[in-house]
Amino acid sequence: MADYPITASSVTYTEISSPQTVVIGENVTEGRCIYLDSVTDTYFLADATDSTKGDPKYITLSAGVTGEWVMAISDGTYTAGTTLVQGDPIFLSKTAGAGAMAPDTDLVATNFVTQIGFAVSTTEIAIDFNNTGIEVA
Repeated sequence: MADYPITASSVTYTEISSPQTVVIGENVTEGRCIYLDSVTDTYFLADATDSTKGDPKYITLSAGVTGEWVMAISDGTYTAGTTLVQGDPIFLSKTAGAGAMAPDTDLVATNFVTQIGFAVSTTEIAIDFNNTGIEVA
């Protein structure tokens, strides 16, 4: 299976403790996982190909270009803009620089396992970031 296709205009939060605004270091769209680059102190699109990039902190709720502030969430439940299987765990994708999500079966050798959350319905994800640090053998 491939990355979950995200319809950016359908990404909305449904239950959240407090949305944040963060500065991005590259162009992003809604529904993407982002990680903090400690050198630039800005957020970039995450992926499972690298241990640093494989540690997302937020999911974007708004789009933006390099240097702009975007709305993002780190917990709660949100409408993912894609079709999910209720109960399935959601993982960070191996697609380099995409900030995408995928099922665990999409990960291959040398990818790092980071769980994003669980599908609580066919449209919503409950965020539960878990960067395991485990590299797929």
